[in-house]
Amino acid sequence: MVGSLFPLLSSFSSVRSDLLPLVFLAIALDIGIVGLWYAIGVVLQNNSVKKSAVGELYQAFGTAVIAFIVLFTVLTFSSVFYQSLDATTLMNHTTMSSMCTNLESNSMLSLLNNSKGSVLETQTNNGICDIVSKHSTVTQQADYPLAASGVVIANLTNQSVQNLNSLFVFDAYLGFLEKLAPSMAWCVGTVVQCATPLTPGPPFFMFTFSAKPYAGYRLIYSSANQLIVLFSTAIESFVAQLVMIQVFLYAWPWLLFAGLLLRATFFTRRIGGLLIAVAIGAIIIYPTVFSIEYLSLGNGVSSGYNSTYGFNSITNLPLSGGPYTLNFFVQPKMSDVLNDNGNGCYITGSNPITTMEETDAGWLLVPFSSVYSGIAGSFGAFVSSAPSFPLPYPSNPGGSIPPNGNACKPSEASALVFKVAEAYGISGVTAYFLPIINIIITLSAIIGLSGLMGGDTSLAGLGKFI
Repeated sequence: MVGSLFPLLSSFSSVRSDLLPLVFLAIALDIGIVGLWYAIGVVLQNNSVKKSAVGELYQAFGTAVIAFIVLFTVLTFSSVFYQSLDATTLMNHTTMSSMCTNLESNSMLSLLNNSKGSVLETQTNNGICDIVSKHSTVTQQADYPLAASGVVIANLTNQSVQNLNSLFVFDAYLGFLEKLAPSMAWCVGTVVQCATPLTPGPPFFMFTFSAKPYAGYRLIYSSANQLIVLFSTAIESFVAQLVMIQVFLYAWPWLLFAGLLLRATFFTRRIGGLLIAVAIGAIIIYPTVFSIEYLSLGNGVSSGYNSTYGFNSITNLPLSGGPYTLNFFVQPKMSDVLNDNGNGCYITGSNPITTMEETDAGWLLVPFSSVYSGIAGSFGAFVSSAPSFPLPYPSNPGGSIPPNGNACKPSEASALVFKVAEAYGISGVTAYFLPIINIIITLSAIIGLSGLMGGDTSLAGLGKFI
């Protein structure tokens, strides 16, 4: 886990005390070199050498001014930014801490629960939750906006994992129905002949009938598989964002002061300016953009999605079981989407797949009545519509079949694919669209800041992407 890679988050104050003297030493050394440079120009009576030395002297003084401005900006902005977020309903430290506690207690993903090495871990000082719950020092206030963004992304990751798990159950159930082939046989002969038709001889009469009433579910099953791949990729996107946030929470003080140190010398100035810009982009630009998005959209933007239901959350959204309010940061809960109006296409329980298969397969082994009624029902349905084959689970987990019952009607199963696609469209905004926008904005700001500080602006070819 990322948390285990960094035993202790970098302190802005400690890194400043370690590296700031080196920054001023480098500036003084650069001024000394420039003085020698100018003296050589005087001795050689070379005006171009003297002019370049004077220009470098301005750069040295400029680095000192930049160091003061950057440090003042980070200290001031961190305090103002923290106070501004703490005054909001969605991103104050109480809300973030509550979200952390819920994730650590209930998440099925070890990356998020309170296990050792989790990115949220509070047992050491390297977890995101530890940062949002402690906010008294300069480092904690500077880290808070980025850490709060990480908590929101962790919550989205947890929702996506739950949704993927629900989709897996739905996928397994449709696959079971697609392959389901109940059969029955009539045999006239001795008991031995009917039990083992090949020995001692063939029976007098043998008739076997088998059908796959849900074979057409293959089309639905294939479509659902594609959506499952997209949800899996969404989880990877969220995890990648979490890892990057954890890395920059550790690295930004080192990037900032290392950049000031490298900018103080003329032969490392370009990389130094770039490192300063990266640090500012990570600790100020990205969390600012993310906070604006979350504070604008986190309370929901519209209502009317009555066919899907949302996760319980600490916002003012309806609880599970009510109309879903469109909210890109609170995904539709897939288990409720798939089980909308009790359509029988989603199974529940501690071990739902095993329970379902055992119940349905066991019922199909009952002689005569169960198999005969099912196949007869399928024959009747072929005339006017898709077959309707009654199964006890999950329509009635107790085992009895309701009148004209059906485990999962084809019309319901096909409609669910579109509902899942709609839910994915909502989830995809925060999984793909907003991260791309945030990356472009942050990289653009880094390139601009790097240029202002005399740093590199190519970013190894990424400048063309921007």
